[in-house]
Amino acid sequence: MHITSSVVHAHSQRTRSQSGSGSAHLCEIAQIQGWRIRRCDAINLLLLDALNQDDPPPRDHVIVCTPREYRMLVPLLEQMGRPVPFAALIDGPFDMRRDRDLFRTHMARVRKKIAHLGIVIRPVKGYGYIAQIEDFQIAHHV
Repeated sequence: MHITSSVVHAHSQRTRSQSGSGSAHLCEIAQIQGWRIRRCDAINLLLLDALNQDDPPPRDHVIVCTPREYRMLVPLLEQMGRPVPFAALIDGPFDMRRDRDLFRTHMARVRKKIAHLGIVIRPVKGYGYIAQIEDFQIAHHV
């Protein structure tokens, strides 16, 4: 079994046994500089795998997120290079004046989870955030 399938299956089994719900289905959200990014909404998981199989044996990269981190990260990756408004990054009632520090804490965690991919997330003053490629080099070691 390919590592991607086994990781999703194992994580899905663990999550389903805890929550008793849904199946794990992967959906492609982007292709960035030779890497395919797929998501699994049922378990808040992102997978990256190499598109060019001629390179040295690729390692799949798994990014496990909390539900809030996942809801913040997916729109940024789907809209790579384009600003994403605050409203698309938050869920439910959210008072930016009151909850600003909480939002920044979650965004800092999201940034750390993808920093090794060469993707940076920057604020767009008065609007939201933007994800951009700085140097998309995924190390072949973990």
